[in-house]
Amino acid sequence: LLDYIPYQDSGESVRSCEDISRRAKSYIDQNYQRELSLDILSADLGISAKYLSRIFKQSMGINLSDYLTYVRVEKIKKLLKTNMSMEKIAGQTGFNNRTTFTRVFKKLEGVTPGEYRLLHRGQEEGAGKPP
Repeated sequence: LLDYIPYQDSGESVRSCEDISRRAKSYIDQNYQRELSLDILSADLGISAKYLSRIFKQSMGINLSDYLTYVRVEKIKKLLKTNMSMEKIAGQTGFNNRTTFTRVFKKLEGVTPGEYRLLHRGQEEGAGKPP
């Protein structure tokens, strides 16, 4: 526990905070499709949710929940360029509810997932790239 208590003047604590933030980021990058919350992530990392939230924001310059949303939306954008159904895309990106999936996507991208798919039709991953 003492390893995770920050000291303002300690270079070691700064590295520890950055390490925790990197571990949290990596965890999100690898597990975005699962149900994730600050409480789940902090429990898996073995630190308090409040502390994780604070050091992630300080180290990464973005709230942890905003980062999770960003990662999910980026994955959604890639999957929308395939023929995968909206329900399957929602499920594979951690959304249990289609309404939430649509609302979150539209908030970040300004269009619904369906509109995004229509705008980017024919732009599948790797399309137009030489072999």
